[in-house]
Amino acid sequence: MGNKERNPMGLGVLTISSAFLGFFRASPSQPQAPGCPSLLLESESVSLSGLPSQSASRLVGTFQEEGQQDQRKEMQVLDVTEPFRYHEDRTMFHAIVAIKNQTQNQIVRVKVFHESFKTNFLPLNILVLSNYIGHGGFVEVYKCTSVEKVGYEDVPVWLINMVTENPKISHLRQEAPNTIVNGVFLVSKKVVRHPCVYYEVQDETGTMQVVVYGHLTGIPCERGNRIQLICFERGEEQHQLRSSIHSFLKVI
Repeated sequence: MGNKERNPMGLGVLTISSAFLGFFRASPSQPQAPGCPSLLLESESVSLSGLPSQSASRLVGTFQEEGQQDQRKEMQVLDVTEPFRYHEDRTMFHAIVAIKNQTQNQIVRVKVFHESFKTNFLPLNILVLSNYIGHGGFVEVYKCTSVEKVGYEDVPVWLINMVTENPKISHLRQEAPNTIVNGVFLVSKKVVRHPCVYYEVQDETGTMQVVVYGHLTGIPCERGNRIQLICFERGEEQHQLRSSIHSFLKVI
């Protein structure tokens, strides 16, 4: 496996030589909620049975190019969410892809703002994109983006497992502010303080506060539920995760 390095944003970057089994063949930060200060929650223990137990090491990096990108870019879909509504009648979905470069491949996050592209963004599909946007470390795909499926390839199971592994709270506390976080956590407490909802989540390594606002505050969720978080950010405070306009929360 190639060298794993750290970037200034605190995100892991996986670089793999282009000679390494071909293209993985088998063998911006959004504004935060105003008026939502940190809220100390009194911890309450609940059962942790059935929760994922993987390491928090993340292999997803930041997309370095900014602005409109006209050149064709080949990538393979490793993971994808279902479409969800993030603002009034606007929908989107998130994906994690491996971008194929001449010398190395990089794993990055994609925001897709055109739901019809979901038929192309399926795990293991190889796509070629052009006329997309680089913004805030993400690839952003819109209706005007050209999305072409050019193939399908299996990838090693270990790669999918590492990309989708569940982070440990103890490791999240050590990440840099604004680090993007995906994961499944157990809710041990809930407090409503308009305009925000505060959850305390826990695993066997500790607890963390999750602050949500906007469209996410209306999702029914109570103590003892497990929640899936997509595109949350590590807050300025070590113990806190915060939602943004493109975050997704689901009770599972």
